[in-house]
Amino acid sequence: MTEHEPVVELTRMQSAAGGLEAKVAVPNPSEVVLGLVFETSDTRESLVLPGLSQQGPDPRRPIFRATSSGVAVNLRRITGVHRWLLFAVPTRPSKQLPGGTITITTYGDSRLEVPLVAGPTLGAQALMTGHVVEGRLVLRAEHDPYSGTLQQVCSAYGYREISWRDPYTPLV
Repeated sequence: MTEHEPVVELTRMQSAAGGLEAKVAVPNPSEVVLGLVFETSDTRESLVLPGLSQQGPDPRRPIFRATSSGVAVNLRRITGVHRWLLFAVPTRPSKQLPGGTITITTYGDSRLEVPLVAGPTLGAQALMTGHVVEGRLVLRAEHDPYSGTLQQVCSAYGYREISWRDPYTPLV
């Protein structure tokens, strides 16, 4: 996913079979975690983030999962989703993101790569958006990533229905 070709559209089969996984490829993977903010087809907004809310929207039948090693999307239930945003959160107290790559793999082992830009943040950096359009999944790398507090990043991408304890911690 380059700056000149940032969008990838999966076929109907790729969009509905198996899962989509995003993982961090950096020298020290514990320096950054990935999360997803999403909107369901019935317009509910929430997010998944390791240590906070690891599954969503329904923990009994989750579509999204977040772990310390990355995030996963259950594509068999993708029709229940309207859109999502993949973001990175540094775990260092300095809020510095390491340079590296985010790898996204599909059920058929197709692989996409999104750069993780090194540098300071205010708490989060947007990486990739996903939209479900007529049953197909459209992914877009955000090569000019917006960086700010997690609340600012979510708001910049149109996720405004989430309640927040502070600019870094959502109430989910």
